Amino acid sequence: MNALLFASLLSAANFDADYDLRFYPPDPETVDARKLPYLVSGLVVGTTFTAARKQILKQGWRPYNLLKTWRADEQPDCVLLDCELHRNGVVEVEGCPTDKPVCTFYYRKGKVWLQLMATGETRETLRVYYWAKQAPPSSH
Repeated sequence: MNALLFASLLSAANFDADYDLRFYPPDPETVDARKLPYLVSGLVVGTTFTAARKQILKQGWRPYNLLKTWRADEQPDCVLLDCELHRNGVVEVEGCPTDKPVCTFYYRKGKVWLQLMATGETRETLRVYYWAKQAPPSSH
């Protein structure tokens, strides 16, 4: 398929690349850490989410509060990782799909956005594997 036809099909479908990334995050096995942008001093692939979050906040990034868009954690019996994170003050988590152990988080520093992805099935096992200059879809 030529590039012009592909672009017109995407445009016709009102395709949003940011939205697509939420549902098809990069595969942790294929991410090349050397190609990730320098946004947070000392942030490396494999860092625990808890340690990375402390580092991010210490360097002036502010969590983007996504609690207003999330309602499952209002249920007292919610056992999803998203709910556990929200209940522990991690308001920047957009979601942790149950079919893939990947959570997406958003931070802001001035006009720059930081999207962070971590993989793991519990708060203790979450490890950072990807980050980008990317705003959450809900910020548009």
